[in-house]
This record gives sequence, structure tokens and C-alpha cells, in this order.
Amino acid sequence: MNQAYDIILDYIIVSISENRTKNNHLENLILYILISKNFMALETKKISSRELKTNKIIKYTKNQSIAKFYDYIAYPDWFKQRMKPIFEQHRKENEGTVFIMVDPSKNNKSIGSIYLELKPKHMSKGKQIPIFGWLNAESKEIAQKLLSHVEKFAKIKGYKEIRGPLNMPKMFGWGAQVQYFDCPMYWETPHNKSEIPKWIESCGYKPDTEYITLELTELLEVENPYPELEIVSYPIEELFADKEMMGKLSKLIERNFSGFLPDITTDERKFEEMGKMLLETGHGNDFYILAINKKTMDLVGFILEVPNIFEIWAGSKLKNVVADTVIVDEKYRGAYFFFFLFNEIYKKLAPKGIDGVISGLIWSKNIAAMKTFTKIGKQVQKTVVFQKTL
Repeated sequence: MNQAYDIILDYIIVSISENRTKNNHLENLILYILISKNFMALETKKISSRELKTNKIIKYTKNQSIAKFYDYIAYPDWFKQRMKPIFEQHRKENEGTVFIMVDPSKNNKSIGSIYLELKPKHMSKGKQIPIFGWLNAESKEIAQKLLSHVEKFAKIKGYKEIRGPLNMPKMFGWGAQVQYFDCPMYWETPHNKSEIPKWIESCGYKPDTEYITLELTELLEVENPYPELEIVSYPIEELFADKEMMGKLSKLIERNFSGFLPDITTDERKFEEMGKMLLETGHGNDFYILAINKKTMDLVGFILEVPNIFEIWAGSKLKNVVADTVIVDEKYRGAYFFFFLFNEIYKKLAPKGIDGVISGLIWSKNIAAMKTFTKIGKQVQKTVVFQKTL
């Protein structure tokens, strides 16, 4: 209950502050709730004009304008313009809440922001946990206040854990960047101040999951080790219209992406949205590959690479792709089949000038994936997702 009173008090102060006129120099009376370990009492306290001008946190629900959020996030203007409609759509569909800290003494200038989803389309080790993301702050103290605020908000709603940062939707990056701060902007790779992970830890969060991103520098030349498998890719519109094949793809993902993964999106629209993006390239079938058993017609392998659209957003020529999804059924792992599939996509894209391949996020404890990718790549990014019990 203590935290409920704290949040009520915050909103009373913000409400009074926002409704004061410039010429109003009278002091305002508000109810101040005083709680200690031994007693609870109500006390009337005077709040002076100076106190009301201190920094305040404003809550924005899914249908409210968050112009100040875009003013503040530490990304170039070309990025903000293109990410805004994507993020707006996502937060409306997922009941997302934005909290922005403003400085009334500077015309309510944004000095920090954070995003919260209580019921995300996202699972962590088989559980749905509230997530925060898009944490930006001008100081450690501001970051701590924002994190404390969303923690109280989640706890009052009955939640016992919180996880982040996860900049939803996934394309904008999971985790706080902890190394390689000069890394280019890649699909799924976040960018933040170097102090952010330290500020999160200072609030009692524990590092839970480490993700590694690699640049693939040496693709191995391998022949198909399984001649019974047919390697195909259809035009994107045909693939998504083929309900039988999409059903097989869903089952393949379900069999291989079980509840052990620390982070996995459960948004059924993920591949549909990717399909639209690939369709816009004019040669979307070059970015994915399917491996099908000729005899049983079972789908046993799927690799999807996505254009690093941030290059296009910046007005540059597309040169890099990111390996977003890599699935090979257990029976066909080994024998360098993975490298064969990667080469098949590379041979389609390289002649078009798209010859850079980035691994996407790899969980550092996924030993098989780390072993495979480190054979042919070098690390270019490292991020950490934190978690806290409330």
C-alpha cells in the first residue's frame, strides 16, 4: 500500500503543478501521506511554488501524444522519423505506457523517458514478465527515479518481476549496450549511453541474459550434405498465401524454440511484418531459404535474413543483412549443413551488392550457436538484459 500512496501523491503534485497560472504565487495545500514501519498518519503539508517546480514524471497511455519522447531519445532525426509510426502502432496494440520526466523550470523540457509493457507479447524462459525499454536519462538520479516509478506502477498492478531494457518492437534492440559503442546501427542492436547499464544495476537489477552480435567474415564453402533435402524459396506473396507451408513453419519454430529461451517474441504478426518489408525490396525471396525433405515433405530448416533497413533509412545503399531466424531440425544439425544454407542465401544477395552478414542477437549461453558463429565471425556488439524481483 505504501507505494500506492506514493504514486497517488506524485499525481496530485503533478496535477496541481500543471494547473497553476503564471501569476499564481499562492501556496497550495495538498494531502501528504506519511507512512512508517510503525504507524500511518495523514498530515497536511504546504507545498511551496519552488517545490512545485521540481522535476516531475508524466504518464502517457497508448492514445496520448508523446512528442516529447521523440524529442529526447538519443537517435538521429532520420531514425526518429521512420521509427515513430512503427513504435506508435506497437504501443497501441500492446497497451504500452510511456513515462517522461520533464523539468518545469525549463518549459517542461524532457530530461528522461522510459517505456513499459505489463502484458507483452514476449516470453522469458516460458513466463510472461512486464518489460521496460527505451530508457534515456540525463543523469543517474533521473534514471533511478524513472525505474523506481515503473517498478511501483507494475507492483501495484500485482506483478512481482520486471525485465529490460527491451526496446520494443524487437527490431530496435534487446538489452543495454555494454561494449562496442561505436558499432553501426544494425537491426535488433540497441544503442545507448555507456552509463545506462551501470545506472540500471544501481537500482538493484541483476544481469540476467547476455547477447552477442557478430559480423560474419568468413563464409565456408560447403556442399549440401543431405541430398534428400530440397532447398527452395518462393516469392514472398506466395509463401504467405501457402497456409500449409506457413503451418509447417509454425510447427518447426514451436519444436525448436522451446521455453528455455530467455527472450522470445510471441507476436504472431512478426513474420507478416517482415514479409511486407521483404516485399518492398522487390526480391524478397532472396532473403530466406527453406529445407524440405523430398520424400516426407517435412520442413526441416529455415533461415531468414532481414535487410538492415537502418542503412536505407539513413539514405545509404543497402549493404548488410541480419540473420534474424535460424532453425535447423535436430536430426540435421552438424555436417556443416548450417553453413551450406547460409552460403545459398549469400550467393543470391552478393551479386546485388549485399555482401555483409550480421549474426543478429545470439544468447551467449547458447553454446551450439556460439560455436557455429564464432567459427566464421568476429564480435561487434554485446548487450545485457537485466531483471529484478519487485
